[in-house]
Amino acid sequence: MGRSVEAFVQIAVLENTFEAQLLAAVCEERQLPCRIRSFHDTAYNGLFQFQKGWGELRAPERFRAELLQILESIRQPWPATPPRRPTSREVAP
Repeated sequence: MGRSVEAFVQIAVLENTFEAQLLAAVCEERQLPCRIRSFHDTAYNGLFQFQKGWGELRAPERFRAELLQILESIRQPWPATPPRRPTSREVAP
């Protein structure tokens, strides 16, 4: 019989190559179906990436919430330095 094929819809616009690579790695690890497409056009030397963003994430609609949560966690800023542990003098008795 025929196999149902889910349509891939745009889930998010990606900001850069690093974000796209991290997202692709997480999706592969979690076996989430997705397509990542760059907006780079060699004829215009990437001009449209400044206007549209680096590229897009496409996936079946039912994965939208999970993918957006992953993307949000990727976009969270990392602390400049790791939090330090208080010394024994700073800890109240």
